[in-house]
Amino acid sequence: MVERMVAHPAALPVGPIGRYGLGQWGVGALIASEAALFGYLLFAYYYDGATAHVGWLLEPRPALWPALPNTILLLASSGVAWIAEKGVERGHRPQALWGLAGTIVMGAIFAAVQIGEWAAKPYRPGTSNYASLYFTTTGLHMAHVLAGLVILGVLAWWVALDYFTPRRRIVPERHRAFELDPRFASAFGMAASCHYWRKMNNWMNDRLPELAEGARLASRAVELGANDAVALTRGGHSLAHFGGDLDRGIAAVDRALVLDPNLSAAWYLSGFQRISLGEHDDAIDRFARAMRLSPLDPEIFQMQTGTAMAHMFARRFEDASTWADKAPSAVSRVQPSAPARMAPLPTEITGSIVSTRPSVSGSARWGT
Repeated sequence: MVERMVAHPAALPVGPIGRYGLGQWGVGALIASEAALFGYLLFAYYYDGATAHVGWLLEPRPALWPALPNTILLLASSGVAWIAEKGVERGHRPQALWGLAGTIVMGAIFAAVQIGEWAAKPYRPGTSNYASLYFTTTGLHMAHVLAGLVILGVLAWWVALDYFTPRRRIVPERHRAFELDPRFASAFGMAASCHYWRKMNNWMNDRLPELAEGARLASRAVELGANDAVALTRGGHSLAHFGGDLDRGIAAVDRALVLDPNLSAAWYLSGFQRISLGEHDDAIDRFARAMRLSPLDPEIFQMQTGTAMAHMFARRFEDASTWADKAPSAVSRVQPSAPARMAPLPTEITGSIVSTRPSVSGSARWGT
C-alpha cells in the first residue's frame, strides 16, 4: 500500500508553503464582513438620529457606567489572549492555559455586566426604532462575545490535551525552504527526519499518507544530496522506516561519513543501521565515536539508548541495563520536564531485557 502511494504521492495536508493560506484569507473575509455589518448598524443609528423628531433619543445622556469600564475590560482581555497565544508559540502550556482561562473569565464578566445593563434599561426592543437599534447592535456584539467564549473554551481544552505542541506538525519553515529552493537537499532530509519522529512517537494523524510523504522526502534528500552529508544522513536513515530500503539507506549514510567524518549524527544513526544488520559490536563503536565527537549533543540519549540495544542483542544484559539507565538523565538536560516521564524507562528496558533473554539472537534485526 505504501509503495503504491510513494509511486503516486499526493500532497500532504500540512498547510500552504506561501505567505498566505486559505485560513488567513478566510479570517480576513470574516473581519471584513463583520466590519460591514456593524458599520451598517452604526450608519442606521446616526441616520435615524439625524432625521428623527424630538424625543427619538430615549436617553438624552447615556450613562458611561458601567458601559465604559466593561468595554475596557473586554479590550484588556485581548491582551490576556495574546499572552496565551505566546504561550502556545513557545510551547509553555501553563502560560497558554492561564491566559485562555483569564480571557474566558474576563469575557464572562463582560457578558454578565451587559445582561445587567439590559435589564436596567427602562425600554425594550419594541419600544421604538432607537430601542430596536440599541438592542440589535449590542445583542449582535454579545452573540460574538458568547461565540468567542465557546471557541476559547475549545482552544483551552485542546491546549490541555497538548494539541498545539511542535511535535504535532512539520516545521513550516522547511516547506518554505522547498519553495525558496526546490533542490535544497538538507531541507528534504530534515523534513524526512521530522516524519520519522512523528512515526516513532505515534504522532501521525493520517498514517498512510504521512508514511508515503516521509518516503518521498527521504528519497528526494538522497537523490539531491549526493554531496550533502546532512541530507544523506537524515534521508538515508529515514529510508528504511518509510520505504523499507535498508541497503540504500546504509549506503547513503556511509557516503555521508566519507564526506564528513566528524558528523556525529551520521555515526550514531549508522550505529542503528548496524544493529539492523546484526553487527552489534560495530554499532557500539559507532555510538561511542558519536558521543566522543559531540559529548553535549541534545540527541545523546539516542546514542546511549542505541548502545543499550546493541548490548542487549549481543546478550550482554548487564551492560545494556547500565546504558539504559543513562538515557533519562541525558533527556532531562535537553528538556527539564522530562525526568518524570522518563523515570520508568530503565525499569521497562531492564524488564524487556530480562524477558527477551531466551529469544534474542545475535542476528536480530532492529528497525530503529
